[in-house]
Order: sequence, then structure tokens, then C-alpha cells
Amino acid sequence: MNAGTNDVLADLGFDDGVTSVAGELATAETELNDLLQITSNLVDGDTLNINGLTSDGTTVSSSFEFGSAADGTTLGDLIDAINEAYSGSSVAEVVDGKIVLTDSVEGDSATTISITAASSNTGQIIVPSFVNTTAGETGRVSTSIVIYDSLGKSHNLTIDFVKTRDEGVWAWSVYGAEDEEIIRGGSGRAIFDNSGNFLSFIYDGGVDAVTIDPRNGANQMSIKIHGESNEGFSGISQFDSVSTLYGRHQDGRQAQTMNGFYINNEGAIIGLFGTGDEVKLGQIALATFKDYQGMQKTGNGYYVATDVSGIPQIGTPESLGASLVSESLEISNVDLADQFTKMIEAQRAYQAAARVISTYQTICDETTRLLV
Repeated sequence: MNAGTNDVLADLGFDDGVTSVAGELATAETELNDLLQITSNLVDGDTLNINGLTSDGTTVSSSFEFGSAADGTTLGDLIDAINEAYSGSSVAEVVDGKIVLTDSVEGDSATTISITAASSNTGQIIVPSFVNTTAGETGRVSTSIVIYDSLGKSHNLTIDFVKTRDEGVWAWSVYGAEDEEIIRGGSGRAIFDNSGNFLSFIYDGGVDAVTIDPRNGANQMSIKIHGESNEGFSGISQFDSVSTLYGRHQDGRQAQTMNGFYINNEGAIIGLFGTGDEVKLGQIALATFKDYQGMQKTGNGYYVATDVSGIPQIGTPESLGASLVSESLEISNVDLADQFTKMIEAQRAYQAAARVISTYQTICDETTRLLV
């Protein structure tokens, strides 16, 4: 290259007449000394310093010793040294000729890296400073819910949502506060459309609920998290604003003392508890027959179905078009006027029959006296 009239190239540090040829993109197999960033070849024993921070801000301080008998001589060997220095917090790889360092966990990140040649080196390398091309996501929101096991003991769970780099996708995880063990379904994805509307709630592992072992002798719990709209509430949504999230409703309850119960018109047995809660404990079923008069009486107020009555149709009062009246005593279900009429008719018939017998007795007595 030749400097022009204004000698701008000379001002940038280029020597007049020097030639340079751009090579192919570097790969993991590329020798370090073949990189354009090498100003003088590295020799065995030269050291590259690896410094920076992990995603949580932990200091990274390591080194790479050049040489076939040391840490290596290729770009892939340097990548291995970087991955060892970041201990799984981030993963380094060669992408399109560049060293790309990607955090292993999504979310806010403090990751930095710098690679410099030791001042005592024979060879020298100029590595550009770390450029954070993808900013760490700041979207994060947590909420806690209280669940109850089969023994009535409460457990506090935390659900943590973190925005991923994918549009409309949030990663979520569930954590217990004590000794609870999340057996399966403790993480997944919440998916939203381009308008921020909720689409689906996905559990990792192909399950549809969070299974928790309370580790206190109670039964395992299966918890389903609902993010969709329900009962007039819009459910969770994604918008560019401060996030708020809380559990609106849950169907678990702590151990309580039942103070009484009642039966409603639909035949449900409702328990009354000291906290004011009303819980459905059971359901009274009714049965109807095609011809109830065809049932066979077995005594003590019991009846059984026959071929004449037909098989029973069993259901709730509502499903059978009936209702129950609680705390009421049923009176006679016959037609009182009709029964009174029949009773009077029977009484008069008895009186008439009695008079016939009385008249007959009188005639017999008279006949006996005439014969004497």
C-alpha cells in the first residue's frame, strides 16, 4: 500500500510499501501464529493472560502457556483454556472466525473477558477488547404461593420468571422454601404472541404439572400453574413495563376444624369450618324409576327395583329436575281431601253394616219369643 497525498495511512500507523493479504476465517484448528492479530510469533513458554468476570460478577484470572508441550498452539487450545477458566459459567467457541463467549444461564450478566500477552513474551498478540454484542436480559419477576399438603401443612413456593433472548419467551422455575423436593415439572417456558397475549405454559420433561415431595411424610403433591384468563381475569401477559405477578387463587387449604354442615337444594353436603370456609364434602344422589309403583317392598321402608319398575336412573337433584329441602320434615304426601272422603264413606258403610246386623238380631229375638 502507498500513502496518499495527505499521508492518512502513515497517520494510522501503516508503513509505505507494506503489503497485507486477508486470510480465511479462523477455526479451532487454526494455529495461533497464523492469526493476523499476531505481531510477532509466539514461542514456547509465552503466556496469554485470561481475565474477566463471570455472569454473577466472580473474578476470572487464568493464563494460557503457548507450546505443544504446554497448553497448546491452536485457537482451539486457547478456547479450552477459556472454558476452563470460566468453569461452566460461560462457554467459549469459534463462530465465523470470532471467539464468542455465551453465558450458560439466561438472565442478567456481568460477563467480561480480556486476553493479553504477558510483557515478558517473545511473541506478541493484539486481541480486541470484549464486546457485549447481546446485552443481558433485565426482564425478571418472581411471585410466591402457599400450598398445602395432605397433612394440612403449608409450603411456600417461589416461581421465578426470566426473559430469554427469544421474543415472547420467558423461562420459569419453581423453588421450595424448606426441604421440599421438586421431583419433576419444576421449570419450563411461558409463551406470548407479538401482542403480549398469553399463548401457552410449557413444563419441561413433557409433563403437565409440578410434582413435589413435601419430605414430611405427606403424600406427593401435583400442582398445576394456570396462566390463562379465567373468571374475568386476563391471566398473565407480556408488556414493556414494570412486571407484577401474584397468585390470585388456589384450591389448597390448611388443616381446619369443622364446626358443622348443611345440605343445600342441590344435595351437596357443605362443611362449615372455623376460618369461615365452606367446603363441599359430598353429594346426595337421587334415583328415579320408570314406574315407581312397580317396586317391591321388602319391609322397614325399603324397596327394591323389579322388571316392572325398571332400572334406576341415578343423578344429582339438578340433573333429574328435582330439588332437596334441607332441615325440613316431610308431611303426608297423599290427597287429604280424597282420603277424608274415603274414610267417611268407609265409616258410613260400617255403620250401615252394623245396623243390618242389629236389625237381624232384633228379628231373631222376636221370632224366638213368638215360638215360645
